[in-house]
Amino acid sequence: MMGNFLETVMVVEFSKRYPGIWREQRVKSEKDLVHEPDDAFSTEIKTSSSATGMPGNRSYAQPVEVQKRVGTKVRDGYYISVNFEPFDPTNDNLPRIRMIRMGWLSHSDWVGQAQPTGQRADPTPDARAGKLIKLYTKS
Repeated sequence: MMGNFLETVMVVEFSKRYPGIWREQRVKSEKDLVHEPDDAFSTEIKTSSSATGMPGNRSYAQPVEVQKRVGTKVRDGYYISVNFEPFDPTNDNLPRIRMIRMGWLSHSDWVGQAQPTGQRADPTPDARAGKLIKLYTKS
């Protein structure tokens, strides 16, 4: 729920600040944040309560040709990753953002679960370290 809320707030904020340039996804084949002048800059937004992880769907690790054939959006491109603290019912403090990163990842930067029924993929350690720039880290 928190991740969906953060993604929605980010998209709305970009759309309000930069009308005609950024907008929300309208069809399934579009990225979460659409750059209207040049779709190559459209961006996926990933959110997680993991301290540093950036989990995605197993389809992220599939080659572009497979993604297009099965009808998923092409996952190669720009990403904004937001990690936040999980809700803690024993703590009155609201969860805070831990880290924000941005970068460009291709399908080969993702590793899908080995099990045939696994649905998760994660960026490789090299991709996390070298392709995602930290924009914010909670102090």
